[in-house]
Amino acid sequence: MTQKNIVLIILIIMGAFTLKAQEIYGTSDSLKMDFGYPTIELIDDIQFLDENDNNHIDPGETISISFTIENKGKYIAKSLSIHPQEYNNIAGLEFTESVDVGDLAPGENRLIQVGIASSDDLPQGTASFIFKVHENGQYDDISVIYAVGTGKKNNLPAVNMKKSDLRLSRAREARAAIERLYIEMRHLFNHGNYMNPGSKGEVLTDALLTLSPEIYGSMGDANKVELEGLLYVIDRLPRGIEECRLIKLISEEGFGKSDFDVIVPAARRRNCYRIDKDQMFIEVTRGRSEIYDILTHLTFLYMEAEKISAHAMADDGKPCLEWNKLSEIVEEGIEINEKNKELAITYLSSLLGRTFEETRVATERMNLHFRTNNGLFHVVYWLGKISMNTGPGCLRREITFSPTLRERIGHHIYGEKWAEKIKSFLKTKKLFDRPIHIISANPHSVLNSIFAWPVLKKHFGNDQSIEQLALLLSNPQKGDLREKVENYALDCGMYELDDPSGTNISVQIFDSSQFDLNELSPELSVNKTYLEKEKPVLIVMDYAFGEQAYETMDELLKPYEEGNQSRSMNVESISIMGKAGILTGGKGDIMIPTAHIFEGTADNYPFENDFEKEDFTDCGVGVCEGPMITVLGTSLQNRYVLEYFKNSSWKAIGRKWKEPITKKPYRQQLSFAKTSAVN
Repeated sequence: MTQKNIVLIILIIMGAFTLKAQEIYGTSDSLKMDFGYPTIELIDDIQFLDENDNNHIDPGETISISFTIENKGKYIAKSLSIHPQEYNNIAGLEFTESVDVGDLAPGENRLIQVGIASSDDLPQGTASFIFKVHENGQYDDISVIYAVGTGKKNNLPAVNMKKSDLRLSRAREARAAIERLYIEMRHLFNHGNYMNPGSKGEVLTDALLTLSPEIYGSMGDANKVELEGLLYVIDRLPRGIEECRLIKLISEEGFGKSDFDVIVPAARRRNCYRIDKDQMFIEVTRGRSEIYDILTHLTFLYMEAEKISAHAMADDGKPCLEWNKLSEIVEEGIEINEKNKELAITYLSSLLGRTFEETRVATERMNLHFRTNNGLFHVVYWLGKISMNTGPGCLRREITFSPTLRERIGHHIYGEKWAEKIKSFLKTKKLFDRPIHIISANPHSVLNSIFAWPVLKKHFGNDQSIEQLALLLSNPQKGDLREKVENYALDCGMYELDDPSGTNISVQIFDSSQFDLNELSPELSVNKTYLEKEKPVLIVMDYAFGEQAYETMDELLKPYEEGNQSRSMNVESISIMGKAGILTGGKGDIMIPTAHIFEGTADNYPFENDFEKEDFTDCGVGVCEGPMITVLGTSLQNRYVLEYFKNSSWKAIGRKWKEPITKKPYRQQLSFAKTSAVN
């Protein structure tokens, strides 16, 4: 393929080494969970039955509307119910508030019939019936809309719209909720603080319930605590967050040099500090999108805390037996062992409104990260306890934003320091003018792809694939092998740069001139002539999230200023690995974008991408071409929004989380660069 003008290509290839390793080594089969959803669809035309067959609701008439739904997914739809509503508020119509459907297995269908009675003085007009599907008590989708004339015959024909027409309605509702969240969170940030519970916190809660992001599961079900969402959020917030009533978001303000212990969450590299028993400070260096995610995580956490506190109270207004037992376990530090574990899980499951098995699995999954969380018993107890003490006349939870954070947000303070260190290092090592390939990926990915095979073939034979060796190295018990591979890499041209800037983005630099080309895996296609002549350099940066992704790439691509001289790096390619989700095709496919759609804004950037689908013929994976949607954050999206962009005239092929690198001033600099990214 000839060298071309490439603005951006999103490439999804084997980015699942870590996940696979966790499934193989980190958990047993009983702990694997599949994040799947049933797919409820309307399969028959809507039937309108009235007494005189005039397709109209006459005064004093009883009619029925029926339709058939089917579960076309591969997961059981549990506790389905249909909730009729009449949106035009026509007086004189009576119908049931809900129709219980029960569980619907994959491939199973069910006839739904709703009876509607009219009064003798039914006014003339148009009744618009909307039948909403609820699953496990949570609004899932608008299944059917039916409009029909009422009162004295007005010759208005009945109109029905099927689910395919109504996804847009749910998507519009979700996009409106995203906009409300976005505007309210910016307002709260500028205001400096807000209380929970409180009017401002309720706005976030209502909008989040309407949006119902998939990562938060069934948070709308008041009878059940959402365990998957709870595990997800706890992994992304600091240990002990459940005990703290006061949360403060700060900039890098010198706490790293204090005696406060640095707390780093399991799944997000952000520095946090426990100031005292009530206060937790969270350092924000990734921009507004990081703030949005933290606020939505906290909103979800407090919603679940309210459920726990409600479940903890008996009918007489006193704490129930299960809550008292949980209090004994946590407050007295009772060790959970094989003898008392099942009894303790039984108490906990009652408070959570979940089954014994669901609670057991969640407990074991949280214990896998015991160094970065306090365990499910402790988390549930403290969430409930603080919620019980935040009612009228009590101290409430409060989220504040430091003045320094509010002053610095939006400025490239951390990214500039980070990029300056990289460019200075390249100049010192005389690598600055070499062809440079920038890769955003897990640090171990490139390291293992290049150096694992030459080191481990001595132990496991030379018939092992790179993927097999990467899975092996992901085993927590194989630290000695990881050390051997890393030491070999450091001897063969790899440099590791520490990060004093506050970005929490580690960097590896690979000088290919020091590679032993005869020792590379046969799976790698190696052009020895090119490598020996050009001596390219790889810059591998750990994942950047949200606005930080733009900031770091923006600063890295800026010319290097030295005195009165300005020098640009010779960037040959940019690959963003693993931060894109495909909407068409499957995992492992390549996505070639033709436009960037920025959800929540009017910023849409079509462009000519010199990569074409034909360039990847016979590459062994599927290839998709079309627009890409950029969402505002992991929490600010749901399947309806993504389906809208996929099925509408946009025909989007995938989504990514705020990783734009197409800023206009640098297009000329990138005009010779191939840029790519991996899911």
